[in-house]
Amino acid sequence: MTTTKLLDKLAQALESVEESNSRKRKDALKKILKKLKAKKVHLEAKLKDAPDEAKPKLAKKIKTVHAHRKKAIKTLRDLKKK
Repeated sequence: MTTTKLLDKLAQALESVEESNSRKRKDALKKILKKLKAKKVHLEAKLKDAPDEAKPKLAKKIKTVHAHRKKAIKTLRDLKKK
């Protein structure tokens, strides 16, 4: 799955989480987090083997995925507290 599709799913899950905090929403958020983590690991492995001119673009993607994962984790933790 592409990074943009994962980020779109995350955005949808975060919006739906704000509307209700049902178990179904939490599970969807957890699935997306796992996929984003796998994507980050894949991108980091790809970064090591990438040529110098492709490294900045990959690094930017990794930072984006990391930032979105961080936001989703914070939201999930807040939901668990409630």
